Amino acid sequence: MQQENMKTLESLEDFRHFSEKELEIRFDQLKKQIVPADKTIREQAEKHWGHVEKPLGSLGVLEEDIVRAAAAQGEEVPDFSKRALLIFCADNGVVEEGVSQTGQEVTAAVVTNMTRGRSCSCLMAEKAETDVFPIDMGIACEVEHHPLTERKIRRGTSNFTKAAAMTRQEVLTAILTGIDAVRVLKEQGYRLSAVGEMGIGNTTTSSAVASVLLNRPAEEMTGRGAGLSGD
Repeated sequence: MQQENMKTLESLEDFRHFSEKELEIRFDQLKKQIVPADKTIREQAEKHWGHVEKPLGSLGVLEEDIVRAAAAQGEEVPDFSKRALLIFCADNGVVEEGVSQTGQEVTAAVVTNMTRGRSCSCLMAEKAETDVFPIDMGIACEVEHHPLTERKIRRGTSNFTKAAAMTRQEVLTAILTGIDAVRVLKEQGYRLSAVGEMGIGNTTTSSAVASVLLNRPAEEMTGRGAGLSGD
C-alpha cells in the first residue's frame, strides 16, 4: 500500500477539552439515536438471497452477515462500494507487569509501519481496496511517521493491577471519539467500516474485560499471548 492511500480524519471532533458532564450529555444524546435494524428489510434480503440460484443458506455465516448488513443499511442489497478500516492505537499500562514479550516501544514501531502501509492489516486492506485510518488514542512513545489522526488522551493507560486503567472522563472521551469517527466516514460516503486496535498488552486488557463481562475466571479467559509457547 502506498502512503497516499493512508487516510486521516480531518473533521474528527476533539472531545479532550469537554468536561465529564458535557461528555455524559453528548453520550446520552447519541444513545437515544440508536434504533434497531430494519426487520422488513431483513426479511426482504433473506428472500432475495433465497431466490439466488444456490442451495438455501449455503453461504453460511457470510449470507447471514450480508442480511444483517442489509437490515442495518436499510437496503435489500447492501452497498459495500466504499470501505474503511479504523485502527485505534494506544498502550496498556499493565505491560509493566511483564505480561508481554515486548515493550511499549513496539506499539510505536508497528504504528509507524502502519502509517507507511507496511503492516499486515494495511496489506490486507490494500487487497480489499479498503482505506486505512490509524488514530492515536494513547500511544506512549513518539511515532515518527504520518499520516496519523492524533487524539491522544494520554500516554497509555494506568496499570489496572494497581489502579483504574482510565477515568470515566477518559473512557467517555474515547467512546465518543470512536462514534464520531464513524460519523465522519459516513459523511464521506463510506458504506462499510471495520474497526481494530493496536497496542502491546492488548491481550491482557481484553482478557480482563471479558472476564468481568462474562463473569468467568481470568485463568479461563487468558491464553499465552502472541509469540509465547507453553514453556
